[in-house]
Amino acid sequence: MTTKTAFGTKLVLLDGETETETWLQEDEGEFTLFRRVTLDNPPRFDELQVGTEISLRGEPLFVTEKNRAVINGGEGELPFRIVPGEKADYVDGIVAGKRLVASLEYMPEGTVFNVGEPLEFKEIKVVSR
Repeated sequence: MTTKTAFGTKLVLLDGETETETWLQEDEGEFTLFRRVTLDNPPRFDELQVGTEISLRGEPLFVTEKNRAVINGGEGELPFRIVPGEKADYVDGIVAGKRLVASLEYMPEGTVFNVGEPLEFKEIKVVSR
């Protein structure tokens, strides 16, 4: 199901019981289905190190990347405001023992935690209702 927002259309998948906002990311031909997850007490950015394991929501997360991005601009219909020059710290990792990736994004308005499941192109089906 898709719904219209002030910034365009967002994809909403129905899992049969709850409605969950998700988004499909394509990066160099690889697809990941992400969802935002609530995180009550995110770790501070300066506490995290690449190559270490931390626990988030009871799951072990192995930190694979830690960096600061500088936003140069945006392209397409984005569901958020782009501010050129804004800085955003981020930490990426993999959930140990599971086929999941995760990202902590430290934005000026707060920290967001996203969890994604890699998908093969053949697993993606678009069905019209």
